[in-house]
Amino acid sequence: MLTQKQLQKLDGWIFIFGYVLVLVAGIFNSSAFNELLPTDAINKIVVALALGLFFLKIFLNEYRVKELGVYVGILVILILSWRQSQSTSLVSMFVFMISSRNVDSRLINKIYLFISIGLMIVIILSALKGLIPNYVYFRDGLSRASLGIIYPTDFAAHVFYILASLAYLRREKFNWKDFLFIVGISYWVYLQTNARLNFVCSLLLAIGMNLVKFDRKNHLQKITWLAPVIGATLMIFLTYIYNPSSRFLDLLNHLLSGRFSIVNEVIHEYGIHAFGGNILQNGLGGPTGLNFNAMYSKYVFIDSSYLRLLLMYGVVSLIVTVTIISMMVKKTTDRYLLVILLVIFISGAIENHMLELAYNPFFLILFIECFKQKNLIKGSV
Repeated sequence: MLTQKQLQKLDGWIFIFGYVLVLVAGIFNSSAFNELLPTDAINKIVVALALGLFFLKIFLNEYRVKELGVYVGILVILILSWRQSQSTSLVSMFVFMISSRNVDSRLINKIYLFISIGLMIVIILSALKGLIPNYVYFRDGLSRASLGIIYPTDFAAHVFYILASLAYLRREKFNWKDFLFIVGISYWVYLQTNARLNFVCSLLLAIGMNLVKFDRKNHLQKITWLAPVIGATLMIFLTYIYNPSSRFLDLLNHLLSGRFSIVNEVIHEYGIHAFGGNILQNGLGGPTGLNFNAMYSKYVFIDSSYLRLLLMYGVVSLIVTVTIISMMVKKTTDRYLLVILLVIFISGAIENHMLELAYNPFFLILFIECFKQKNLIKGSV
């Protein structure tokens, strides 16, 4: 019979094994290797693995009835959204979050960092050697290379999250050399991809990691927990009321590459539902984007993570997800995690990778830190 300590150790190793598999599959799935991979089958395997992992956690841990009831209730909502949207990202993220208890958050960060760097090097070299396509797009006369990923902004997003992971690893040791490194890498990525958002977010990350050292009273916490609420409300409101006759909204729409006008049409065509819907999207990633012709095809893609929550996963999932994240952030005292999350929430208003395990490890880290904090409070009572 295994002791409690041995069960917790086994519990941790099972989670790490599952996380490594999902991370590797997700990164390859976002690359030009996906043309060689059975994408639909991989997505179903990821969900099956995530749910299997959750039930193993129940078996290996003592959950209070109330806590387990909350998890199962949320899981039912997200499974309904998954069935409506046919997208596995949200349910996979949530299940891995609640399955990450008893795992060291710094270990998760290191696993994410080293696997992501290793696979990105393999993917970039494969693209440069011609083993997989290096999709190159053009905007306003500028070339935008994807370097083995399916789209330039996706490549830039991978690098942004890797830099955030590196910054979190450095934490208190973060200094001017780290600042210059992040700025230098971000600028190189910008030159390759012309991905403006990720360049700006990387600069905010580098500046924030330096400034947060002076926030002794943790004022950042008061801002960060509200950021997803404000981001979701603002993006949904502005998109819903978008009208090209408004000079202000039209200017914003232009600055955001037409995001308001595109998603406004999606809202009118598909509507807003409690548990989302299967929205047919036609983006520019991969070989489809290279052959895209506006005369014969209509570009439809929901970039904002908050708008994806609303339209793909539904009103209920949007409220549940934003509420859970905000509540966890409110309980978090880790200043370095808070500054990274704040930048991620800003990025999520415009970009779609905030809820994807292949990009973002910080919701797992947030859950672990929040769960750890709750146990510390209980232990002191």
